Amino acid sequence: MKGKELIKLNIDLHEAQAAANELIIEDNGTCNLDCVIISGITITQRQAEKLDFQIFKWGRQYMVCFDLKGQAELRTRMAEAACLCLKQKGYDASVYYQMD
Repeated sequence: MKGKELIKLNIDLHEAQAAANELIIEDNGTCNLDCVIISGITITQRQAEKLDFQIFKWGRQYMVCFDLKGQAELRTRMAEAACLCLKQKGYDASVYYQMD
């Protein structure tokens, strides 16, 4: 990933976090570890360390650690909101659903 692309990714991740933060719902249901997965990008560990968010390589995808406040339904909805924001920006993003 080139420098400008990395900067754009960082900005887009901040916007996805902001979209997730807009949600105000009760946090009911099963606790989970839902998070956003991005495919179709390639970044080095050194580049990932420059981002304001932790990103981990997971197979051919990258798991993004947003600050998802909830631990049940709120966490799921926040992950889905962040994912939708990234999809609208052209990323191949999806939600990884994992019940605890």
